[in-house]
Amino acid sequence: MHILPLSYFRSVKTDPDSVNSVAIDNEPQDRYDRLMVSGFVGLNPAGSTMMARDTTIMPAISGLPSIISLLFCPVAELRRDRENKRYIGSICGLGVDRDQRHSLFPEHDMEITFDVEIDNKDISQINGVRSAINLAIGNEEKVSAWGPDAIYKIQEAARKKLLEVVYKKRERVDPVNYNNPYSWNQVDPDDLIETSLEGTPADAPHLLNLHKAQMLEEEVYVDKASPEYLKEHAQWLKKASKDFTKREPITCEICEMTWHTPQLLAIHIETRRHQEKVAALYQKEDY
Repeated sequence: MHILPLSYFRSVKTDPDSVNSVAIDNEPQDRYDRLMVSGFVGLNPAGSTMMARDTTIMPAISGLPSIISLLFCPVAELRRDRENKRYIGSICGLGVDRDQRHSLFPEHDMEITFDVEIDNKDISQINGVRSAINLAIGNEEKVSAWGPDAIYKIQEAARKKLLEVVYKKRERVDPVNYNNPYSWNQVDPDDLIETSLEGTPADAPHLLNLHKAQMLEEEVYVDKASPEYLKEHAQWLKKASKDFTKREPITCEICEMTWHTPQLLAIHIETRRHQEKVAALYQKEDY
């Protein structure tokens, strides 16, 4: 049985004297999560409520809370949906102990739910930023030997990659909560994609671990305009027109028309227009 950390049950309040204690959303049509940062966070004596002071609301950039978390957290483990087709979130924190069983600091673990599409290309770009940071500040002796020009180039590369990741336009997705939140080691090791930089100075376990992407199932693309698909669809329409138990609307992809009952569909597939289009698919073969 998994026990949720106490931080899961804490409420968060903004200092009543803060200008952000009352916030007006000037873009209500955007349903993305917004990010607010705080210069000081206090905890009440009971440990049940956190008070955020010196707050700043960040720009309305889609997916910013998720991206910032993945960019700068020490360790993250990505979450996939039930079909393993896309990422739905991640757990961010200090990772697990050497026995790979318990969280090192469960009070500071964060369970992030994505509201935008994040794929393996994004993970690769995020790792590019993290590796540049590791190279720039991960080893002072090596950095000092490289000279100021090399350090400047690394910093510029990190800054460029960072802006590319943050300002990338992302498709909105419906948030899906993970069924076992605040749990580490939820991924089959065989599904992990090892990075080519593992074990190099670019991957610094004491600073920013590079995220391990996971194998995602590719969706099979169906070309609904292809003759093969439309031929099969025509046969399916015949069967659907005789199934009087159907209650949902039925769309004829050939004629791009929707019918709300099987009876109306049966009338439609007998029309000259529909039959001529089906005949054209078979190149003058009998329907």
